Amino acid sequence: MKRQEKSLEELQQILFNLELVDIEQQDPATLLLEHLHKALDVFRYMFRNGYTEEQPSHVINYCIMKLEFAKKQIENEEVEEGLKFTKSVIVYFLKETSLLEMAEETDLF
Repeated sequence: MKRQEKSLEELQQILFNLELVDIEQQDPATLLLEHLHKALDVFRYMFRNGYTEEQPSHVINYCIMKLEFAKKQIENEEVEEGLKFTKSVIVYFLKETSLLEMAEETDLF
């Protein structure tokens, strides 16, 4: 459970940092790629080590594939689109996780 919470906290921090990325700055692609690589590391860690029994690995794998696509966008100078897509993937996973947790809590009663 601690591993799950730590991974979620890391993703929330990355999402917060992505919100601070200014597309108008000198080289936003480098900073964005740095945050994206951190997110990929978190997702790959969860995939390798088993996030939870309830969280299917295909959801994590889906997020990894989508972040790889966002990486390609950024590398192809579509920085703004890559930023939006990266954020949407992380938000999707965090929402899926919170929905799962709410369903588990409901089952307890």
